[in-house]
Amino acid sequence: MNIVHQPQTTPSNYPPENLSPDQLHSILTQIKDYQTNHGSLLKVIGSETPHSVHLQPVSTSVFPTVFSRRLFNEAVDDLQLIYNELYCKLAEDVEWLYAVTGPLRRTEPLVDALWHVYEEIQRRRQDYGSQYIEQKIHAGVFRSDYMLHVRSDTTIDSDDEEDENWTQNLCLKQVEFNSYSCAGGCHADKVAGMHRFLARRGLYDFASSSEDPEEQSINIRILPSSLPRNNTINGIASVLASAHKTYGSKPFSSKASHIAVLMVVQPNNFNIADERPIEYALWNWIDGEPIPTYRIEWQQILHHTQLTPTGELLFFPPENGDSTITQPVEISVIYHRAGYEPHEYSEDINGKEIRTRLEVSRAIKCPSILGHITTIKSVQQALTGPGALERWLTKEKAGRIRGTFVEICSLGDFMSSAKNPIKDEELAENYILKPASLEGGGNNIYGADIPAFLKTMSPEGSEKSAYILMERIRSPLNVYGMLMSSSRGVTADEVVSEFGVFGGCLWERKESSSEQDKCQVIMNRVIGWSFKTKEVTVDEMSVVKGYGCFDTPYLVD
Repeated sequence: MNIVHQPQTTPSNYPPENLSPDQLHSILTQIKDYQTNHGSLLKVIGSETPHSVHLQPVSTSVFPTVFSRRLFNEAVDDLQLIYNELYCKLAEDVEWLYAVTGPLRRTEPLVDALWHVYEEIQRRRQDYGSQYIEQKIHAGVFRSDYMLHVRSDTTIDSDDEEDENWTQNLCLKQVEFNSYSCAGGCHADKVAGMHRFLARRGLYDFASSSEDPEEQSINIRILPSSLPRNNTINGIASVLASAHKTYGSKPFSSKASHIAVLMVVQPNNFNIADERPIEYALWNWIDGEPIPTYRIEWQQILHHTQLTPTGELLFFPPENGDSTITQPVEISVIYHRAGYEPHEYSEDINGKEIRTRLEVSRAIKCPSILGHITTIKSVQQALTGPGALERWLTKEKAGRIRGTFVEICSLGDFMSSAKNPIKDEELAENYILKPASLEGGGNNIYGADIPAFLKTMSPEGSEKSAYILMERIRSPLNVYGMLMSSSRGVTADEVVSEFGVFGGCLWERKESSSEQDKCQVIMNRVIGWSFKTKEVTVDEMSVVKGYGCFDTPYLVD
């Protein structure tokens, strides 16, 4: 087995194992106080009363976890801008998207619902014209997630002395690309600020030694310069602010009092601390006048919105009382943080009509219905095909991001090949079985569990098309962390981390015979990052579901 050792630039005893109870207590107290005062919290659903609510801290690392500075910079300074451009162009290539994802309509209700909405939009625009004008400007808040991967040609032995150039044996491999309702940015922003505060406060400075060889010495000092700044909250808000400005400075409808951003959210939301800060940032916008921003729960949209004869989306804030006597707000930008679960499109709440009303309006969507469809896992799979990227990117750009791909195959193709995981349980350890529909985690099948799961399928059944097999990323070993969660307390163990880069875009659809020219990118920027860590024995990474912890990369050379 290939093993990568801790770098010499990081202390060998990191994080320190022999902290005194007083030292650990001091750090944990500071973490809890920081989280409480900065809203790094989750709402406990069911605890709310008219005058109170119970909250619990977001799971976080006690110490930042080591990560390659070179690869951090590569993802932030180079890869994300290319991925942003790619997914802007994908969102305007309806023929390609349907060819890749259309077959999933037979087995995936959510995919079918999204395409139903798209087709209904086209029908209404053709039949009714002016009320359903096409908004050609679109916005996107993206997140590309990576893990460190040990190169296949690396032959570092665990008995060798520590390799000074350990990070040179690593590369980035993409776990997934998220283009819809990207979560975690606000939590990541706050946790990064917390770790930088603890470093400035000197709580990560340890200096002691012992001449007794049986006692391990501590000589650790984490400098704030090794912990990158994170400003994802303002970064996401800046995308919405740019879209808001692009929409116009005043309402198109004479009925509206002003224009505003509308954030569409789910009911009974325990994760409001990852949404509200964006709303607050816009109301307190640092670059100009405050940007009015309202929240609306998904199932309330039809009751609190109207379309004008010329396509403006009018919103009647529920707190303003009777919508028949109050002046509405015209929506400039729709920011989706709901609409990604099949039940949200059910007939009992008229879910397809909810999404259709939003999509046919003049408002700029973040993202559009096609932008939503790009987050389907089968899109990620199709992009790994030979020459696929060159449909939208230059050869040079395609080569840059192709290096982050792992092998991804449709389950049907894989089962018919010689490398069939049903027949080879050892081979199955190298793969993850994922739904081919939308990303979201929690539904993956890992390694040794794959053969038994596949045997439950009919050999000729259509359910095979609902899954893909993805090569498992080989993360470096001997990376340790100390994690804290409300459910499990403090644990110290070998860990693996996932690094996500947030990107923000505005683009305009253009009429062109060339796929590379159908999308004019107006704005393309990196707007922040997230960093999550879990114990190496845990498969899933989701923090809010209790698997991982928000963290900060401790950048090493």
